[in-house]
Amino acid sequence: SWINRFAWFVKHKDPDDVVIDDVKNFLTDLAVNRNVAATTQNQAFNALLFLFRHIFGRPDDFDVKSGVVRAKSKKYIPVVLSRQEIDQIISKMRQPYSLVLKLLYGCGLRLFEALNLRIQCFDFSENILTVHDGKGLKDRTLPIPETVLPELQAHIEKLKALHNEDIELTLVSEDGGYRRYHLHETHVQKAIRSAVLRCQLTKRATAHTFRHSFASHLLQANYDIRT
Repeated sequence: SWINRFAWFVKHKDPDDVVIDDVKNFLTDLAVNRNVAATTQNQAFNALLFLFRHIFGRPDDFDVKSGVVRAKSKKYIPVVLSRQEIDQIISKMRQPYSLVLKLLYGCGLRLFEALNLRIQCFDFSENILTVHDGKGLKDRTLPIPETVLPELQAHIEKLKALHNEDIELTLVSEDGGYRRYHLHETHVQKAIRSAVLRCQLTKRATAHTFRHSFASHLLQANYDIRT
């Protein structure tokens, strides 16, 4: 791998003898001869930046903005499902995964945002959902789809009852508190993959596909998705 190759290179040279041209040649070799992805070359760049800053103690020497051939990044067209395909997938899923999927599509949430939601994120009097610490640690508010409201409220009432049972029965001895962790993202991903296979769709649909579909369908309906 590129890491082992450069580790061997550094091991057999004194740090003071490693010049910036060596780094440029190495990064160029990754793109030209090894045909690595742009993300791999960026990872190598950041690793070398850390090496010069914190290991060699030479932060001012690391200047490779010019003279390096950059690996080409591939542009992927996101998959967008039709409304019929989305309904078909949801019909093949059981609770609570189907509710998570409805929030991914209905609110345009990322998977980690949906799984980190708490009861205090919902304002049912205004039909507003607040996402805390989303991408970039930013908060934002979203309208809750009316079709999801009854199911969402029923799910919350079910969780309240479950919480009361936990308080009565389940004690975590290590810290003396009561805990119930949220769904793991891999369980949701597996449930989506299974439903897509059972629907026999030819499109490659993941959890993030429903966020793309949310935005695309709003644009088709002439909504301003920025607002």
